[in-house]
Amino acid sequence: MQNLRALVPLLVLAVFLFIAACAHLSSQANGRLQHARELEGKGELVEAIERYEWSIQSYTPFNRSTREAIRSLERLAEQAETKGDRKIARQAWQAIVSGLAVVHHFRQPFPEEMDRAERNLERLEQELSQKQISMTPPDRNSNSGNSYEQREASPC
Repeated sequence: MQNLRALVPLLVLAVFLFIAACAHLSSQANGRLQHARELEGKGELVEAIERYEWSIQSYTPFNRSTREAIRSLERLAEQAETKGDRKIARQAWQAIVSGLAVVHHFRQPFPEEMDRAERNLERLEQELSQKQISMTPPDRNSNSGNSYEQREASPC
């Protein structure tokens, strides 16, 4: 019984520290979310995406900022794709994946959002790589279309 009484102050301290850490992270996430919204309103999308990602990384259970940051990034990505801006769309999907990947918790928070972002990111990267392949001009000094004899006879 004496040992349990000695543990009570330590348990109270541990709970207090946990609550204080959650409050700090929650406040940080809210501040970053607000800053991201301001940057987005100014049209500074790259910086806004970064702040939304930071807000996700400040995840604590029951904090709405994480969900709101994810929704904002999904919206930005979808709008950018509609406008044909694949680079911004890719950055927004990547921010969701990266932001959630660093969250350490008992379970992965927002698994559906993570899966959706990973699928969209993979699709965009495939589209971008196909676009780059199709835009690569042929090498004029290349002998790839010539026969073996023609390549051997060529001075290049």
